Amino acid sequence: MSIIRQRTKNLLMAGFLGMVLCLVVTLLLSLTFREELSDFLASTIKQEQQEMFTYPIVVASKQLKKGSILKQEDVTLSLFGAEKPISSSYADASLLIGKKLLMDVDENLPLTPPMFMEEALVNKNPRIYEFGFIELPFLLEDTDVVDVRIAFPTGQDYIVLAKKSIQSFERSRDQVHVGLLDLALEEEEALRMSSAMVDTYLTEGTKVYLVKYINPDQQASAVVNYPVNQSVLALYMENPNVFDIPNSEQVLGRRRVLDASLLALLDEAGVRFFETNMAIPTMTMNPLTPTDTMLDDIQINTDHEPLPETPTITTRHEPKNTEHNNEKEEDATLSGF
Repeated sequence: MSIIRQRTKNLLMAGFLGMVLCLVVTLLLSLTFREELSDFLASTIKQEQQEMFTYPIVVASKQLKKGSILKQEDVTLSLFGAEKPISSSYADASLLIGKKLLMDVDENLPLTPPMFMEEALVNKNPRIYEFGFIELPFLLEDTDVVDVRIAFPTGQDYIVLAKKSIQSFERSRDQVHVGLLDLALEEEEALRMSSAMVDTYLTEGTKVYLVKYINPDQQASAVVNYPVNQSVLALYMENPNVFDIPNSEQVLGRRRVLDASLLALLDEAGVRFFETNMAIPTMTMNPLTPTDTMLDDIQINTDHEPLPETPTITTRHEPKNTEHNNEKEEDATLSGF
């Protein structure tokens, strides 16, 4: 009986030890599997995050020199990790083919718009110009926004500058509409004003004046339609500081219409007219240059050019008064024509 009990105890002990051993093995295997599972899940999440925040950008496939014209083999796509795409980069390599580099670029360097001639920022910073021939409105204030217009004695009225802010002005003590006006202009605008200034000196009865905007924050800018003279138009083409070159054919067409109407008006008045397409030097916006000196320069340069013949007006049948015409020509010479 005792032998049976001892065997039973041994079996029970062996079963218990086997169970304990199985539990230990199972615990060890679960711990190991848990670590491997944790590492797998962490690596998977990291990879998914990297894929989620990776964006293609165009980089240089090799070292490129300044002035190079990009070809297909010069650029390639590369994956770049970031939380959001880089706004200044390119994602399509075909957009860069044919562009010219402004600088040296190293291999694998991302390509951005400031690196290219077509996208480079243009220096169009305005300069302050001072004018003394513009008619000032009676209610003009420093905070006003204005259009600069030119009116000819034929009734033709053009916009020279559109929506310009007044920098400063000072009226004459004797005349409220006369004074000095400061405007911030770019190079092309300054040349336009130079042409308008010449027109006021050469054509009696022409004036340059200001028109105020009632609500400049809500009103759209006017469209500039003043046709500059041929000398200034030619200067547009060769001036490196002029970036917005107008359509020369359209400007010349409008200028011919203006010159023809002025010539007809002045011929009817018996006054000879110097056409603007003659060899008149382009005057700069120098506020220190006296008006009398500029008029003398124009007179000296134009004395060597033959005057255009005044066409005979066929609608009048009475004989011409030679003495009266000579007096008008002398008056016109004295007035700057």
